[in-house]
This record gives sequence, structure tokens and C-alpha cells, in this order.
Amino acid sequence: MLETKIINTKTHLFVKPEIELLLLCSRTRLNDAIKQQISYLVKQNIDWEHLISLAYQHGMLPLLFNNLNKTCPEAVPENILTDLRNCFQSNVQRNLLLTAELLKILNLLKANQIDALPFKGATLAAKAYGQIALRQFCDIDILIEEKNAQKVVDLLVSIGYQLPDPIAKLEDRPYMKYKIFLESEKTQKKYNLIHTQKRIAIDLQWSLTERRITRFFPVDFSHLYAHSQLVCLGNMEIRQFSPEDTLLYLCFHGSKHCWSELKWICDVAEFVNSHPEIDWSIVQQRAQKWKVSRMLNLGLFLAMDLLSLNLPAAVQQNMKVDRVIESLANKVKYNLFEQVFTETEKIAFRFKLRTQIPEQIAYAMDVLLTPTAKEWHYIKLPKFCLFLYHFIRPYRLMIEFSKDNS
Repeated sequence: MLETKIINTKTHLFVKPEIELLLLCSRTRLNDAIKQQISYLVKQNIDWEHLISLAYQHGMLPLLFNNLNKTCPEAVPENILTDLRNCFQSNVQRNLLLTAELLKILNLLKANQIDALPFKGATLAAKAYGQIALRQFCDIDILIEEKNAQKVVDLLVSIGYQLPDPIAKLEDRPYMKYKIFLESEKTQKKYNLIHTQKRIAIDLQWSLTERRITRFFPVDFSHLYAHSQLVCLGNMEIRQFSPEDTLLYLCFHGSKHCWSELKWICDVAEFVNSHPEIDWSIVQQRAQKWKVSRMLNLGLFLAMDLLSLNLPAAVQQNMKVDRVIESLANKVKYNLFEQVFTETEKIAFRFKLRTQIPEQIAYAMDVLLTPTAKEWHYIKLPKFCLFLYHFIRPYRLMIEFSKDNS
């Protein structure tokens, strides 16, 4: 039966009824077998506070309420269902506010002849989940061309957004003036702006990758815009990544964050389910070109294993060829609910996402020798001694590794 597949994974994690119930509710499509399993689990000794805490942590509160309310509301304690309903309604109101603000900003950019591609947030909720109410998101993500960054910042400031961090706080973070640091102002590929009155944050990006991983997923704005599609959001047509590029980005983004939130796995499953027109040959070709084949396969494997995503036989065969995928997936499943990744575990995990030895060596050297804000706070050196941070970085990592394994 379908529910047996969900629960009986190769790890011991999902014997907990709260986790089983959350996994079963983390989808928009419920067949009869899943509905029966949900109804059965709700009648068990559920720790509702723990379940709600897990759902909040993993961005699953809207789906948890929606599926419990549709399947067996009478079996859920009244106060719990009320709390979930209140959270659901608050999320709807917040999502509507963010969506309206996104459309306002896109109109502003269009009026100033600036091309932009919104991603994640409201657009993903609408295209993957069918409605913006069923996904939690907290900010607005917009991709632009780097040449337009300052102009867009000026436009956003003109409608009430504060100057972006780090520009506004450069004096508080001296290390950002020196390009050897990962967070250097010269290597920034995004700005974060905040509207304090509306309590809205905008993640304004001109690259989808960070300095340390630019060799992976090296996708520029021109490609994404050229292959973009017009979709309807509210009463407005907006441009969105193509289905193939969106899927690759979702798997890249989740892998970059070690799949630490169930929401990101759910995004992959829901997006594939809602886009049967995905051209898998294009997906595979671009994954190889952009060096994210293992990230793609890992995301699809997790969605198939935890959320019963149906995939074409050829796609499943690609996952079987890479024997590292299952071990990485087991690591994700363990850390998803039991404990968070330590910093050294994150480094090791991301190292294994690389499929070629030269890629692994390049990533290891970047991680080992590129100083960050942590090294600055560990010890502050004068400008003429900045080169020493290349040596302080591995020393501090060694200390951190020792603590993680003590």
C-alpha cells in the first residue's frame, strides 16, 4: 500500500506518528489510501504541540490544516483545529499582501523598462500548489540584471524601502570592504531591502548562486529570461522561469541548504505533479551542463521516497546509476527531523554533491581558504595583515570540527 512505502523507509525515523502524519499531509493530492492513513493516525496518541512545531519549522502549516480539515476535522481536538485555522488564515492574509506588493513592484519596474523575473514565493505557490494559500513564504524574490541593480534599489527606496544591507551598515562590518572575504561588498550578488511599515522584505538578486558555488548552476539572467514563460498571477501576466529551469533551481536551492526543510522537498513534488509538460531530456541536458545532476537526482529521489512522487522510468534509472544519492538522502532524512546539520556536516554534504574530483577539489579549496565574517570576529587584524586570514580560516575550521565531533 502507498502508506507503507511512505513510512517504511530505510531509516528508523518515521515510526513517530507526528512525523508520519506530517509527511502524509505534505501534499495537495490525497488518494483514498492516504486519507485512510491520516484518519487512522489522527486517532492515535498525537503530540499536537510537537506536530504543530514541526509543521511550522518545515513550512507545512497550510497543508497540514488544509488536509486535516478536509479529511477528518472531527477527529482533531477543537482547540488544535482552531489554532491551525487561525495560522492558515494569517498565512493567507500575509501571502495576499506579499503578492499584491510583488505585482506593484513588477509594474514599477516595467514602467521604467527594467526586465525582472520573480521566483519562489507567490509565483511558486500559484504554479506548484495551485493557489498561494497553500504555501508558506515570507519575502519577495526578484531576479534582475546586475547592470540595473542600483536603478532598482533607487526605485524601491522611492516607495519606502530602506537602503539595502550591506550598503546601509557597511561601517558596522569592515570586513565587507575587503574582497578576500566571502561576504565582501564586491562579491555581493544580492541586496536585501525592507519596508518597515509594511513589514515586507525583498531579496533582490542578480545571480542565483553565491561566490563559492558560481561554478555550479552558472545560469545567467539572459538564459532564464529568453526561456521564460508568461503566466497569470492575480490579474497580471508576469514572466516566470521555464518549467525545466524552475525544477533545476528548486533542486539546486534545496541541495545548497542540505534539504533542511520539508517545504523544499514538497516544492519539488508539487511542481513536478503540476507540470506534466516538463521536457525531461532538456532537464537532464541542462543539469549536466550546469554540473547539478546529482543535486537534481537527490531532490527527485527525496520527493519520490518521502512524498510518493511518480517519475518516468528513465528518470528513476538515472537516479539508480548514481550510488551516492541514496546515502545522501538517508543523511537528509535523519537530519530533517532528528537533529540539524552541523557546519562541518554541511561542508561534507555539499562536497559530496560534486560528481567530479576537480569540482570537489575546487570546492574544498574555496571552503578551506576563503575567509568569512566568522574569521573576522574570531580575530580582527589590520589591513596589512589581511593575507593571514587565509591561514586563520583552516585553523578555525579545525577547531569547529573538533567541537562538532567531541
